[in-house]
Amino acid sequence: MSITIFYGNDTQTLEQAVAKERSKYPEALRLTPPFSYQVMEEQLSHTDLFGTNRLFIIENFFHLGLMRAKPTKPMEALIALVKGAIEHLPVLFIEPDEKKVKHYKTFLKDSPSTGFTLPKYLFTFLDALKPGSLKTTHTLYEHALQENAAELLFYFMKRRVRDLINAQAGTFGNSTAPWQRGKLSQQARAWKPEKLVQFYKALFTIEEGVKGGRVPYNTQRALSLVLNFYL
Repeated sequence: MSITIFYGNDTQTLEQAVAKERSKYPEALRLTPPFSYQVMEEQLSHTDLFGTNRLFIIENFFHLGLMRAKPTKPMEALIALVKGAIEHLPVLFIEPDEKKVKHYKTFLKDSPSTGFTLPKYLFTFLDALKPGSLKTTHTLYEHALQENAAELLFYFMKRRVRDLINAQAGTFGNSTAPWQRGKLSQQARAWKPEKLVQFYKALFTIEEGVKGGRVPYNTQRALSLVLNFYL
C-alpha cells in the first residue's frame, strides 16, 4: 500500500509531521519496542478487507541493531512479517537514529524518507545542560553559535529546561516519544528540582529584559551569563 520513513532527533517537529500523517486516516496504531512477533502479527491482521482504514506507525523498528550487518533470526522474522504487511497496509516508520535509516532501505524496500534533524552542536549542547558541566557546555555553546542564531539557541534551551522540569514530575507532552522520555528523565536526575525551576524562571526574566531593552546585553551575552550562573 505505502511506506514512509520519518527519522531524526528533532522530536517535536517529527511528531508534528506524524500527527499530520495520522490525520489522513480515521484510525492509527503505534507499535513500539520491544516487539513481539505474535503481538505484531495480531495487530497487523486487525484491519478491514482493503487495509486502508488504519495507519500503522512502527517506532524504532531496528532498535536491536544488526549482527555483522545481518539481522538476527528474531529480527528476520519481524522483517518478513512487516514486508508482507506493507504490501496492503499503510505503514509509517519512525526512526530516531539517522544512522539506521539505511537498514530500512536495505531490508524492506526503497521508500520515501524525511529527516527531522537538529543541527549537530545544538543537540549536543542541549544534552550537556547539567550542573558541574560548565566548561563542556560552554564549549558546545560556542560551537553551536557558529551554526545557529543566539535567539534559536535560547528558544531550544528554554524548551529543554521546561522538558526537564516535566520529566522530574513524570509528565510528558503527547509529542514526546518514549525513547526521548528516558533520555530526558536521565538528564533531569542531575538537577535539584528547585534549581531547575530557578533556571527556567531566570530564562524568562532574561528574555523579557532583552526584548524590552531593560538589560545592557544581547541574547548571546545573556545565554553566556545564565550558563555561568546555573552550571
